[in-house]
Amino acid sequence: MPASPKPRETARMQKLVCRAAGALDRGAPVVYDVAAHFGQIVGNVRHMDWFLLAVMREIGSGADVALIPTTMTRIPGDWRPA
Repeated sequence: MPASPKPRETARMQKLVCRAAGALDRGAPVVYDVAAHFGQIVGNVRHMDWFLLAVMREIGSGADVALIPTTMTRIPGDWRPA
């Protein structure tokens, strides 16, 4: 079992989740750029876990990107758009 993230890392990751979820809710241009990069339509993938991770990677910077997990098992809370 992987080690639990440190509280500071968890807070930074949660900020990334909030920024990415906010971008999805607003329909920010970055969301459409990420979807286009994967050859997808935003409406078809906006609720998918891998898409949130991809948006997080796109809006993250520097050390924050290293915190983004490869699977959703470490993402706390329900981020999915309404």
